[in-house]
Amino acid sequence: MSIPATTSKETPVSPSNDSAHEPFGCPTPYAEPLWYSRNVSPHHTTSHRKLRAAVRKYVDEEILPHAFDWESAGKVPDSARDVMPS
Repeated sequence: MSIPATTSKETPVSPSNDSAHEPFGCPTPYAEPLWYSRNVSPHHTTSHRKLRAAVRKYVDEEILPHAFDWESAGKVPDSARDVMPS
């Protein structure tokens, strides 16, 4: 279940780029960095949001299903590195 970062019906637009993005993060005050909800960072642009989404997808699909087994074994198998995106 996804929790929107804002309750506004309008998606905020950053001054650092010209495209709107989906709200991200927890709506609880100060639970996330302010740029998540206020979108005022000149450093976090659309490319950063795309990278964040790609990394989260990779972790969810390739790491999390095996994390407990790897932790129990005390080692990440070499084969796990073969599927890392370049």
